[in-house]
Amino acid sequence: MDLQVYIDEHKELYQKLECFLSEFTMLKNKRDDEFLIKISKPFYEYIEVLLNQHFKEEEEKLFPDLKNKMSPEILARIIHDHIEIREKFEALKVNMEAFKLDRNLDYKAQILFPSYNLIATINHHAQREDLHIFNS
Repeated sequence: MDLQVYIDEHKELYQKLECFLSEFTMLKNKRDDEFLIKISKPFYEYIEVLLNQHFKEEEEKLFPDLKNKMSPEILARIIHDHIEIREKFEALKVNMEAFKLDRNLDYKAQILFPSYNLIATINHHAQREDLHIFNS
């Protein structure tokens, strides 16, 4: 098991999430629905890849090897993080579809703040993996 691949993916993850956060933050004080929808598309695509490739690979290849090497509580928490991130992402996609249909909805409550929350949750999860799995 080459942990360096995962470590490198996390470095890229932090950089990409920082860029997405910066773009979303531009909308904090100035509403621009078209820009919000435009920047959400690559964000959602990136999260889809994260969930369908990175998380899947961790769950199928990395986590089984860790069962006897780390605390069951920590591993359970990391697995729970994956579930929580998936749920938050699915809720955000539902919010975006509702927002596209009704622009009178509060864009901050519907999209902006849940996007911030999702980014923070992913960052905390990656940091937990860095600390407990990759020791970096």
